[in-house]
Amino acid sequence: MSVTAADLRHPATAKRRRIGSLLEDERWLALVLLLPTMLLLGLFIAYPFVKGVLLALTDAKVGEPGHWV
Repeated sequence: MSVTAADLRHPATAKRRRIGSLLEDERWLALVLLLPTMLLLGLFIAYPFVKGVLLALTDAKVGEPGHWV
């Protein structure tokens, strides 16, 4: 049994159609567009905040490891 070119193209178009239909739904589109923003906010706001709280609870000095107070 041989495989024709039409058989090989079918799964790719079905997958592309499924992704396209997901992005047409506004809820999924909003999630896809907000995800990079949330990652950047987490990187530039949440991480320094948590790191600052952890440093405030230790007696860390430059070049020395901190110990919990």
